[in-house]
Amino acid sequence: VTVLKAILSDANRKWEFIYQGIKISAFIKDKNFLREVANGIHAFRSGTKLNCDIEIEQTYDSEIDTFLNTNYSIIKVHKVIQPPAPRTLFDTTTE
Repeated sequence: VTVLKAILSDANRKWEFIYQGIKISAFIKDKNFLREVANGIHAFRSGTKLNCDIEIEQTYDSEIDTFLNTNYSIIKVHKVIQPPAPRTLFDTTTE
């Protein structure tokens, strides 16, 4: 998932992500990851991604005969993936 809005306080609030092209809100239930965030181990900037396990709750809608996603939770964060560092104006390195 791509992080859109990280909640860095202890408040029980949902973070915002992009998941499979859809904007979602989800609680993070991984206490170890939240502790690392509170201790400043992880930084977040535009393009930061999480490799994680997601729990998706669904309800069945009999009118349209399909299941609808109703709630998302991040159960376990395995890795925080930072985007490449932006190039500076006078960066002389080549790719």
